[in-house]
Amino acid sequence: MVKRGHVRRNFGVFLIVLVLALLSVIIMYPFIWTLINSLKSSIDFEMNPMGFPSRLMFSNYVDAWGVANVGLYTFNSLLVAGPTVVLVILISLLGAFVFAFQEFKLKMILYIYVISGFAIPIEVVVIPLFFQMRDYHLLNTYWSVILPQSALLLPFGVLIIRSFMLNVDRAIIDAARIDGCSSFRLLFSVVIPCIVPAITSLLIFSFMWTWNSLFLPMVMITRNEIRTLPLGLTYFQGQYGTNITLLSAASVMACLPVIIIYLIFQGQFIRGITAGAVKA
Repeated sequence: MVKRGHVRRNFGVFLIVLVLALLSVIIMYPFIWTLINSLKSSIDFEMNPMGFPSRLMFSNYVDAWGVANVGLYTFNSLLVAGPTVVLVILISLLGAFVFAFQEFKLKMILYIYVISGFAIPIEVVVIPLFFQMRDYHLLNTYWSVILPQSALLLPFGVLIIRSFMLNVDRAIIDAARIDGCSSFRLLFSVVIPCIVPAITSLLIFSFMWTWNSLFLPMVMITRNEIRTLPLGLTYFQGQYGTNITLLSAASVMACLPVIIIYLIFQGQFIRGITAGAVKA
């Protein structure tokens, strides 16, 4: 009986691993296909679009960096994503701290009002946002994307950070207040060290959403010199849509910053995602 139960458990684990492996292959296949094609010559791609290259064409990346202006667009995306992530994390920390530890009238109503913004799609608010940025003379500037994108991410940030703050041991908070700790010191010296995984998760999500954002920059930006990477690649695709190898190389380079950010913070990110699973 013990051996039979052991075999069943092993078989169940094997099935789970097999299903996950198949799903991983399905999910990763488009990226692998793009990566392989980015290393082909145009002749190789025309002869065998699904095969491996006869020789590796790393020059495609050099050509894409120059012809597709990937370097300029990457720099622009960093100038947009960096301040956006900082604003989202900082304001989310302040807002979540108030909703988690401060008591005032209409607290829950205001909290629901704030997080309800997460349910509003960008398509609903983009027209008034456009006229608002125009009235502030911010169109065709980095701020025309940074400010709206930060506002759109704030409800999610407050929701995530507050949920982690509520799991901080109240005895630690009460002890700090008894010792005369101010609200700002309580936040930055006591609470933040306890929720680093949550901040890391918010950093990755905010960076990923901002980096991949296309619709908002397309509405707010028309000048080529400040286009973000997804927007720049869209115009590049229109001009060089038949050059799949060059387009694939540009697409791979566009994915690298998000992959690098995830690899750097993956430990904290996984702890942030799974933290609630071990709570009693």
